[in-house]
Amino acid sequence: MKTLIICLAAAVAVPSHAAILAAYDFNDGNGSPTSSESGVTADAFVPHGGLNNVARPVIYGNSGGNGWIGAPSSEAVGSGTVVGTPEASIAANDYFSFRVSPASGFALSLTQLKFSTAFYSGGTFNLTGWYFVRSSRDNYTTTIGGTSFPETHVNSLNPTFNEHILDLSGVAYQDLTSDVTFRIYLYDNSNSETRWLAVDNVILEGTVTTIPETSGLAFLLPGLALLARKRR
Repeated sequence: MKTLIICLAAAVAVPSHAAILAAYDFNDGNGSPTSSESGVTADAFVPHGGLNNVARPVIYGNSGGNGWIGAPSSEAVGSGTVVGTPEASIAANDYFSFRVSPASGFALSLTQLKFSTAFYSGGTFNLTGWYFVRSSRDNYTTTIGGTSFPETHVNSLNPTFNEHILDLSGVAYQDLTSDVTFRIYLYDNSNSETRWLAVDNVILEGTVTTIPETSGLAFLLPGLALLARKRR
């Protein structure tokens, strides 16, 4: 029986490796993926709701050639001293999204989602923006990690970004043979055109696995069954 188990394991074993499945650094001035792993299709990083106004959002770059995607805080939920809420952000569809899909014959197992944020302008203000993430795996009903990430406004046109890491090792994100979409929601307590909620360096990590062909397994099963009978 031990020999049979070893043979079965060999029959269904497929190569997999940890990888960056999709990355977006916005350095090319658009929302196209910077890179994607073989066996994975990554769609563009796109705005929705109030973030999707004409000529918005804006891809910014600094003198070092780095880029980020930003939306004016007037176009995210929240105004003046009235603080936005996750519920209002969801109702207004104020989010960025991207989708990844496994190619035919491949499966994805996700490990983590990383992204960096900043809330900035050329002035000093007592303001806060917030970010949270949901996915199509549960029809966007649950916030991944259970909380929003606060971002305090900074007086800088070349801000320092803060990285956030979300654990995707749960069963809902393993062995995916169909696409998954992530939404990064935004809200704040500002109403100015000149203050910006920004996102940079979005990276989805995981493994890509080749799915064994059914025909190949069917060919091996009779021999394995015969081996099992001989063992008995």
